[in-house]
Amino acid sequence: MPGAGKKEVKPEEAYDPEKYLANADTMVGKKNYDEARKVLLEVKNRDSQKKYGALAQLKIADTYIKEGDPDLAITEYRKFIEIIRTTSMRPMPSTRLQWLIIPRSSPRTAVQVRQRVH
Repeated sequence: MPGAGKKEVKPEEAYDPEKYLANADTMVGKKNYDEARKVLLEVKNRDSQKKYGALAQLKIADTYIKEGDPDLAITEYRKFIEIIRTTSMRPMPSTRLQWLIIPRSSPRTAVQVRQRVH
């Protein structure tokens, strides 16, 4: 039989960053954080138009919060801030950084910051 034993090669799907981001969100919902970060990193790395990379970086940071690792989240939020230095989204991750950093130094301040975030 010709072709016996050969695997069928599936054509690669066209890259669609919005689908990738939605897929990553689904993975996060299922607590598959490592896999979600792989997908988000791919979006970030393939973002030649600088349209989705910042969002992917923000979502990477958020996965560490959901996973319970604030130290890595802080590192990833700082990367996000570097990406978007001049955009209007900057105050949001800065507030998230405050929420992560301040609770370690002052429980009372942490409550105030959390109330402003929510």
